[in-house]
Amino acid sequence: MTDDRHDTADIDERTQRELTQLADGRLRGPKRLALEARISSEPRLADALERQRVATIALRTLELEVPAALRARVEAERRRLSAPARRRRLTIAGGLATATVAVAALFAVMVLPTGSGGPSVDEAARLAASPATQATVAVDQSNPKLLAAASDGVPFPNLEGEFGYREAGARGDDLDGRHARTVFYERGGRRISYTIVAGEAIEQPPGARTRTIKGVEFASFEADGANAVTWQRAGHTCVLASREASDEELVELASWTGKGSVPF
Repeated sequence: MTDDRHDTADIDERTQRELTQLADGRLRGPKRLALEARISSEPRLADALERQRVATIALRTLELEVPAALRARVEAERRRLSAPARRRRLTIAGGLATATVAVAALFAVMVLPTGSGGPSVDEAARLAASPATQATVAVDQSNPKLLAAASDGVPFPNLEGEFGYREAGARGDDLDGRHARTVFYERGGRRISYTIVAGEAIEQPPGARTRTIKGVEFASFEADGANAVTWQRAGHTCVLASREASDEELVELASWTGKGSVPF
């Protein structure tokens, strides 16, 4: 029998990632509209989306059927295989009728390429426990609501006047080939890290709690005992993390625009 499905092998990784996000409901706004327009005119993208939706439904169903220990091992293997040199394309076949097939399908879903072969927001959040390696950063004299520091053109906010958080040093790191700059802030024994990662946006961590404020989606999660929130500013991923500040406080800090002075 001839397989009349369209060839999806040459779909670029960014589009694959957006198809995954569209299938599970995480792709929103202009990116969703743009991808849906492409899908309507490119049958191969429609085929790829259908396969990913089957995979997403299978995974959600199997979360109740597969032991947590197995899921943990599969997730670890997925992360190992997501390195650029080891990526491979897998497809999800139908017929998820038995538990044996279900476990195999779960493994296949978990190792599908989703653009995770780069830095993760968890890595950025872990910088909250790292020391500052650079001197304190001055306030931007032309705009007192910003600091004279930026990452990939995205400036850091000055949180002292509005929230009492004084800038307390900075550091630069390489996260899987991406430059990440972090500025630390302190207030009354509380310390927070504000990291901006260069390059295109990074996916939110699975299971993150999301909320939308003024059209911007903020995703809260935990990383090594620290509360963290991630969102996008000017197309770049920002991560605010702290072992002392609450999730609510971090979201308030992250969503502060300084009446338009902090670019989003």
